[in-house]
Amino acid sequence: IFEQSHPGHRSQFLPASDVPAAALPEELARESALDLPELTEGELARHYEALAQQVHGVNKGFYPLGSCTMKYNPRIDEDVAALPGFTGVHPLQSETTSRGCREVLRQAEERLTAITGMDRMTFQPAELAKISFILTLALHLSQVRGQVNRPKNLLLLFVHIALPAAAIHVQGDDGTALVFLGIGLVMLYAGGLSHWLVAGGLTAGVVGGAALLTLRPGILKGYQFKRILAVLTPDDPALADITYQQNKGAMAIGTGGLTGQGLLSGEHIFVPNAWNDFIFAYLANVLGFLGAAAVLLLLFALCLRTLRTGLQCPDALGCNICVGIFAALFLQCVINIGMNLQVLPVIGVTLPFFSAGGSSVVMMYLCVGIVLSVGMNTRRSKLEMQQIL
Repeated sequence: IFEQSHPGHRSQFLPASDVPAAALPEELARESALDLPELTEGELARHYEALAQQVHGVNKGFYPLGSCTMKYNPRIDEDVAALPGFTGVHPLQSETTSRGCREVLRQAEERLTAITGMDRMTFQPAELAKISFILTLALHLSQVRGQVNRPKNLLLLFVHIALPAAAIHVQGDDGTALVFLGIGLVMLYAGGLSHWLVAGGLTAGVVGGAALLTLRPGILKGYQFKRILAVLTPDDPALADITYQQNKGAMAIGTGGLTGQGLLSGEHIFVPNAWNDFIFAYLANVLGFLGAAAVLLLLFALCLRTLRTGLQCPDALGCNICVGIFAALFLQCVINIGMNLQVLPVIGVTLPFFSAGGSSVVMMYLCVGIVLSVGMNTRRSKLEMQQIL
């Protein structure tokens, strides 16, 4: 550690002493200054982390797990998750050939309910995959930084985006699949994708999608096509069963007034499943225009702060992660509010931090934690740079 010492570097900054100074007896005073290594906090942490990685343990090879010092080996979880029965499982696989996987999920549910005290608990894999998708795509973009527009890199990036979106589409959650595509496109653009490629891709996507729907209208399921028509013709009597929820949501927003009906008044407009996709309509009805504006300002401030944290990060990986999380927050807000205002079809996208759904809420809190970590590391890096200068 003495070899990494630099004069003037410090890892601790103590406040000024408020106790009067007192001289030590001569027999206790040191004749010369104490020779200690001078390092910043980051340099000190990296040094001991490198030493720790050289110690033999479960990450390095065989370890006697029967010893009294180590009764639990968390690496068994990774080994189990890597078994072919889990890595090769398919969303449409028959229940008779996926009993082992379902048994693990059942036991996981039992333990989660025991911890939380709930009767039942489920988890939406697509929400957890959303975080993994942002992190892996951020790493991919940082590895091809400055070379995104090369054909080979661009093709691999598009495959990286298309594969999880296609898997979620097969699962039947098209709303989340569209959010995945949106996150990927925003991250690509922030990563340096050419403006001409963006314009050309959007034009080709719109034209190609319109042509595909014209030539093969059966590609959309019946209810999906009706939801699109419900936005274009909301007063069509033939679509009354499809437009009912959106019409009630629009009525709830319109009758909220300036201050709303009140949370405890019990006079709010009934909206089916208001606690889920149409929570904004309920909030606008009970809190009014002022309450709805406050909700929008809170979400906008969170999106803006997330983007600002990414732009201030000197590291490409941290910047890409924050941009991806910003895209997830912003797109979900826009799509959900658009559904409530009858501007977009209902596709099952939640309003971050407000809609019911434990998986979505957990994912959002994890995203906020990651952004806070990026911001903390950015401030620490700036402090170390100031100490060096």
